[in-house]
Amino acid sequence: MMGEKITYHPPVLVIVTGIPGSGKTTLSLGLFESYGTKVAGGVLDRIQAVYVDKDMINDGFTNERSGDLYTMVREGTYKAIDSIARKNLELGNSVWIDATYSTEVGTPEWVDRYREIAERTGSKLKLIRCVASEKAIRPRLERRGYQRDERKLENWEAFLEAEPIRVDISCHGIEINGESPLEQNIETVLKFLQE
Repeated sequence: MMGEKITYHPPVLVIVTGIPGSGKTTLSLGLFESYGTKVAGGVLDRIQAVYVDKDMINDGFTNERSGDLYTMVREGTYKAIDSIARKNLELGNSVWIDATYSTEVGTPEWVDRYREIAERTGSKLKLIRCVASEKAIRPRLERRGYQRDERKLENWEAFLEAEPIRVDISCHGIEINGESPLEQNIETVLKFLQE
C-alpha cells in the first residue's frame, strides 16, 4: 500500500471514458490495492473517492448490449450513475466514474450535463479518455471473453464505426494510452487530478 489516501478539496468528479478494451477498467483497478483487489466495495484505495462502474450497474439488468431492452437499461444506467455522482458530490465525496461514453464525450449536451453537476455540487470536473490501438483492443476483447463483446468481434468494422477509438472532445481533459505501463498512467492521472 502506498500510504494515506489522497483526498480532494473541493471534490472531483472524474469520468474515465474510452471504447471497450481501451484500458478504462485496468486504469481504475490500478487505483485499488494490489492492482485489482477491491478492498472495500465502491471505494478506491489510492484516492478517497466513490467508484462507480457502469458495467456493474448495467449487468445487474442485462448482459445484452443491443436491442430494445438494452436501450431501456442503458438510459436507466446513466441516470443512476448521474444520481449516484450528484448525491456523493453533495456530501463532499469525490466520484470516479468508469463508463464508455465513447461518442457522447464529443457532444456539447454531454459535457454540459456533467459541467452542471460539477458546478451545482462545487466540485471539479476531470475527464480522462483511455485510448489504445485497434491492434491492442481486439485481442483484449477476445481474451476477456465477455458475452457482450461477441457482437463487437463478429462485426468488427461496424463496431469501430459506431464507437471510434478517438472522437473530438468538447471539454478539457487528458488522454491516457492504455498500452503504456499501468504505474506510469496512474502517476499521470494523479498529477492531473491535483491540477
